[in-house]
Formats: sequence, structure tokens, C-alpha cells
Amino acid sequence: MSDYFNNYLKAIDNPLEDSKKAFDDELNLFKKYVSKLPINSQIIDIGCGIARPLDKICKIYSNYNFIGIDNNKKMIKEAKNRLHKLDNVNIIFKDIFNKDLDKDMFNLTYSTYNLIGSINNSKRNDLIKEKCRITKDNGYIITITWKTDNYTTEFLKKYYPYININIIKNNSLKTITDKGKFERVSVEEIKNLYTKNNIDIIEIKNIGKIWIAVVGRVKKQNLKVLKTGK
Repeated sequence: MSDYFNNYLKAIDNPLEDSKKAFDDELNLFKKYVSKLPINSQIIDIGCGIARPLDKICKIYSNYNFIGIDNNKKMIKEAKNRLHKLDNVNIIFKDIFNKDLDKDMFNLTYSTYNLIGSINNSKRNDLIKEKCRITKDNGYIITITWKTDNYTTEFLKKYYPYININIIKNNSLKTITDKGKFERVSVEEIKNLYTKNNIDIIEIKNIGKIWIAVVGRVKKQNLKVLKTGK
């Protein structure tokens, strides 16, 4: 686990050029949607790792409140060390699937770095459903993941060896390494999950050449209509 953690740090702190471009585009996307929110809004990073991109966005939006959660204690410790001087962010050891966050708590809920592709297929709807539950009506949900195109497949052949992770199998559907399996989730699947949970899709955007973002807006009034049949 120590080697994996150090490799993860390398991927974040010394990114390949395509990763760096994705990080920059990702930050710009978050800035676009945070700027639409009222002052003192609540924003959560699900699977925050070592707090990238929280370390940047918290400093830009000092009048907003941020929470980062992750179920890896080592990541949480590092995130806390990196953000300990900021008073508008709280880093918490927590598993999103425990469903113990308050409902209608956040104005913006996001996950990135292929969190959705790192969990079992059977749990993807649970992730989107929980994102919806904890997000306020008319709040935003953003999911960022690897693209499923050939360019990204070729990039991953460089990416994993760069951080000393051995590839066993790599194609447009998944990458199997000696550290685990990382699936490539299509935009169509994410769109279907959003629709299933009454999340209106408002933007689909390339994040660099290797990631794709699906942005949605929660419409809980639609859920009430479905439940009452009116």
C-alpha cells in the first residue's frame, strides 16, 4: 500500500502533460459552477484523495464551505496536512456508501479521477443516487471519468508505468493492473444513471484529452411528482 500511495502522489504532484491539462480544465469547470452558487454554499468532493483539486478551489473561493471525504485513512491524513491552514474546508474519513450524510446538504456534489470507474458496476447507481440525495434541489452534480476513446487507451499505457504500476490488460472498457481493476465508464452510462435519478443533464464537456465531465442539475420536484403520481 505504501508503494501505491507514493505512486499516487507522483501522479498528482508530477503529472504527465495530458494529466496536467486535465487538472487545469477540471479546475476551470469547477470554477464555472461554484461561481453560480450563492456565498456560503456547501460543496463536497467525494473520494477526495489527497485533496486535489480542493487545495486550489478552496483558496479561490474563501467564502464557500468545502468538505472532502475519502475512505482511505492515509489519503485523508495527507489531505489534512495539505489543507490545515484553511478554515473553509473539512476533510473527513468517510465512505459515501454508508449514506450517513444529511440529505439536501450540498449545493454542488462532485467526484473525479474516475471514482465511478473504480467501484463495482452494481454500485454505480448507488453512487449517483446518493449524490442526488445529499444535493439540494437545483444543485449541481458533476462526474468526471476517463474517456473511452483510443487516445485515452494509449495514454494509460504511459500513465500506469510512469507511476510504477504494471498493466495486465488495457482496452476501451477497462484497465487491469497489479494494483486493481479500473473500468472505463461511458458517457451514455452516466447519462442513463442521471436520467434514472431525475438529474437533468446540462453539460457534457471534455476535460483535457483524457477525461470527460457530465454535469447535471438535481430536480427533486420531479421525484415528488413521480412518487405521488400527480
